[in-house]
Amino acid sequence: MEQFPEQEQEIKLRDYYRIILRHIKLIGIIFVLVMVATIYYTARAPRIYESNGKILLELNKQTDLFFSTGGFGRNDLNNQMEVIKSPSVMESAVEKLKRNQEAENFPILSLDNPSSILAKNIDVSAEREVDIIDISFKSTNPNEAQAAVNAVMDSYQDESLKYTRAEVTSVREFLEKQLDVTSKKLAISEEDLRAYKIAHEVFALTEETKEMITNMVEFEAQLSSAQTELQIVEKKLAYLKDELIKIDEALGEEMASISSPVSEQLRQKLIENESQLAILLTKKGYTENHPQLVSLRTEIDNIKRQMKSEIAKILEVNKYSFNPLDRRQQLFTDIISTEVEFQTATAKVSGLETVVEEYSVRMSGLPDAELELARLERSKAINEQIYSMLITRYEEAKISEEGKLLNTKITNLSDVERYVKLPILGTIPDIPLDEKQLADIEDRMGKEKDKERLQELTTTQRQMVARLVPHYSPKSPIAEAYRTFRTNVVSLPFKVPGLGKIFLVTSSGPKEGKSTSAGNLAITLSQMRSKTILVDCDMRRPMIHNLFIVSRENGLSKFLTTDNIDIHDIIKPSGMDNLDIITAGHVPPNPSELLSSKKMDELFAKLREEYDYIIVDSPPIIAVTDALILSKKVDELVLVIRVNSTEREIIEQAKSLLHNIDVKVAGVVVNGIEVKKYYSGYKYYYYYYYYYYTDDEKGAKKKKRKTQGHSRLSRKA
Repeated sequence: MEQFPEQEQEIKLRDYYRIILRHIKLIGIIFVLVMVATIYYTARAPRIYESNGKILLELNKQTDLFFSTGGFGRNDLNNQMEVIKSPSVMESAVEKLKRNQEAENFPILSLDNPSSILAKNIDVSAEREVDIIDISFKSTNPNEAQAAVNAVMDSYQDESLKYTRAEVTSVREFLEKQLDVTSKKLAISEEDLRAYKIAHEVFALTEETKEMITNMVEFEAQLSSAQTELQIVEKKLAYLKDELIKIDEALGEEMASISSPVSEQLRQKLIENESQLAILLTKKGYTENHPQLVSLRTEIDNIKRQMKSEIAKILEVNKYSFNPLDRRQQLFTDIISTEVEFQTATAKVSGLETVVEEYSVRMSGLPDAELELARLERSKAINEQIYSMLITRYEEAKISEEGKLLNTKITNLSDVERYVKLPILGTIPDIPLDEKQLADIEDRMGKEKDKERLQELTTTQRQMVARLVPHYSPKSPIAEAYRTFRTNVVSLPFKVPGLGKIFLVTSSGPKEGKSTSAGNLAITLSQMRSKTILVDCDMRRPMIHNLFIVSRENGLSKFLTTDNIDIHDIIKPSGMDNLDIITAGHVPPNPSELLSSKKMDELFAKLREEYDYIIVDSPPIIAVTDALILSKKVDELVLVIRVNSTEREIIEQAKSLLHNIDVKVAGVVVNGIEVKKYYSGYKYYYYYYYYYYTDDEKGAKKKKRKTQGHSRLSRKA
């Protein structure tokens, strides 16, 4: 009886098996049909392309102290994301798409209400813990996917530019009117002075009167400048309050007059201090660094901080709460800051008026003829100074109006292609330097002696040395990135066949990684068994000696300032095969003159004869003329750019300076790439081969990963 269940189960399994065998042909046919249908459907399904872009949001550098949180809050990011998907931005983006050369092939433009469809299909999201917004769009047309993201980003920038330009535009227009008025006044004063001198045959003033006029003109010019500044701030404050009234009439009227007994006391105290400061400046012996003047200025700064705090308290009493999706919060903050600017400007005007009045009284005691001539001379001089000041302010306003962009930094590879427009010779991932990652670098080191050397150094020295990744961690992806950079550099044509080739590695501004890039390029070249030397020509802020932990003394500056010295006296071993170093030496008072000397030409000529490659590190192009001088002495110039650091305007300025002296940039190295965000740029096809190795007995393993930054290809299921 106990065996019946087993027999019954065995019978059932046999039955199923027989059924399968009986219908095996039918099952096979069904399986084949399903597979064929799946393959056919998959093959016929349209390919979907996705394009991605990033926007880096930055706080205004003059953000109010009481409301700045050190970055954009989640509400701020949500606010900007809503702006991106707003009808005005979408409609502008569609118009840009219509002007595209391939617009007739864009599916979205053939649909009804394309701006609404674009808003529904554009994906806008914020990255965690950073002020970056990601924008992506999918389409069956790769060019449409790319163009849509570009159009949305450009339209959003236009919208932001229109908003941020508004107040500076009003200032620029005001200055234009003032320039016209002052120009006419200056012409009249010049003619009046000329006519008076001819009519009365009076052409000179006494020395005492000249001195009095000079001082008075100086303070009247300061007064006029302060009055202009007051008018500018007043217009800005009025603009901000009008904008607030448009959004919230009750709140706008409340902020139209911000006052309290405490704020009035502070305002009066500010006026007194500004008056006292102006009076002291007229007295002999009171230089800018005089203790009394320094103390007064410190007191004025303290009063301004107290006023800002008091105004914030007045408004906090009302306990205003803001919808994060409107502009009231930013306007609220700007009004507080501008109100303090207005009170400060008012106090300064009052103080200078007191000083000018004193001089007017003194001048009234002059003889009539001399008094009139003095008045005319003063009028002409004042109008000249005012006109000059207005010209300066007007140009500043124009620059500010043109420069009011949401973001002007290079944030990814697509920005390099779009704005820099130079060949990309290398892309270097960011080099992390915390203790955990330093330990990881030590673990990956190829030689035991390198590990021992690194452990003997201080933390600061270890951080510097660890930047030399191609030597200390040759199997890392960062080292591979530098080798790719090397390959592209070596492929550049030789200008002087048969002699060593000189590369200048520089940057547009400071802290972009030029010294590290120069050092690692030199290491990778030496690893090809090419005789290489690294020359630190940055004699202002030298770094190469810190990177390689060698003595800075007996360096380049000594060779350039000493007669009868051999170049081998300044060449130092790097501790690496085929690589030598010339450090900067002591900091001289005249680096530019030394670099342009014949001895510098002599040094390069001798190095060409002895080395295959000479890598030169120089100061940034914008900072000083050193890089421009060296650029005329080398074969190729490589520009280092650091993402989220390098300003587009600075790069343009650097390119312009090089263009003016007929120097061509061979290409750029994009430094500081974050690997996780590295592949998401739009409008840029990029293939990056990521290698990793294991040191087992079977040998090195290699893996390749291909990523397309512009469009990712997928199948629609």
